[in-house]
Amino acid sequence: METVLALFYGLVIIGFVLFVLVVEKYKRSAVIEQERAHHLDDVLSSAPEGFYYEIKSKSNTQSLCSRRLCLMLNIVDTSSDFTTLLTTLSDNSAEELSEAWNTLLKTHESFELTVHNSLNLMHFTVRGHALKTPYAGQNAYILWFENISEQTAEFSQNALRYNQLQNDKNVLEYALNSLPYPILIEKSTNEIILENTMQKTMDDSSDLHWETTAFKTDTTHSYKIKFGQDKTTEDKLNALLSDAERAHKLTLKELPCGICIFDASTRLVFHNRAFTELWKLDHAWLKKEPLYDDFLNKMQEKGYLPQVKDFAQYKRIQKDSFARLTKPAEDFFYLENGRLVRRLMIPHAKGGILFIDEIKTIGK
Repeated sequence: METVLALFYGLVIIGFVLFVLVVEKYKRSAVIEQERAHHLDDVLSSAPEGFYYEIKSKSNTQSLCSRRLCLMLNIVDTSSDFTTLLTTLSDNSAEELSEAWNTLLKTHESFELTVHNSLNLMHFTVRGHALKTPYAGQNAYILWFENISEQTAEFSQNALRYNQLQNDKNVLEYALNSLPYPILIEKSTNEIILENTMQKTMDDSSDLHWETTAFKTDTTHSYKIKFGQDKTTEDKLNALLSDAERAHKLTLKELPCGICIFDASTRLVFHNRAFTELWKLDHAWLKKEPLYDDFLNKMQEKGYLPQVKDFAQYKRIQKDSFARLTKPAEDFFYLENGRLVRRLMIPHAKGGILFIDEIKTIGK
């Protein structure tokens, strides 16, 4: 009987010792896993991105939101689980990320997607990976969150600017296509970057006269815009204008009033017979096309102009008419021989002034 009791007590003691050893082993295993997790936390936290990870083993699952990710998603507790993380995202983003995460747990295939927070103000690139660990029976999964809100905002602004530039380009093309003559826009290297509809449909045999204007959009980009005009049409128009001008001058030559034209440079370019006879001017001198200043000197020598104290100032006032005259004007002045001069001054279409002088004899 004593032998049986001794054996029984021995078995109890052995069982107790084995129980204590098993408990200590379990505790030690838990401590080791926790130490490993802390060591992993320290390594991952040195990265510039926020992260969420889960470490799964046969005994338990550990999860962690990094402090950086908590700030990014406004999560209070770093021990929050994946479900809590999803509540910070928009509905569509939460659904996409949940599906991708479950696939990662099953297949260990990495993924990348873009998600938004619940207010759609923050944008993140999420990369999911399965991590290899050196410990048997342990799997690790991690989500990296990169804040791309600034890049997304910049991209959106650039997209708006691009759309505005595209709209401006469409308006420019529409305006150029509405013009009745061909237009080309080239780089300084003569590379064509834009041509209107008229240019695209022009016959290669067309005889065009091109006018070119250079311009710059900034200090480094130079361009040229070319306007094409049908030379045949231009020549015909010039011929018609020349014919009309010749007919006009022939008509002026036959009028009884003294008529002359001084151009924009104040040079005499036309006079009729009545003008020569009225002022008794030499034909050879008139053929030299004298300036208006010389004409006034000649008229003053012949005594045809009013007597003034300061003739130089008088000439300056007369020559100023070429700059200030914008509509017909008339003037009257008396000559010493008792005649009255009525002078009509009309701005010429090509610049300068057309003078019409009419002399009237007043009573003695």
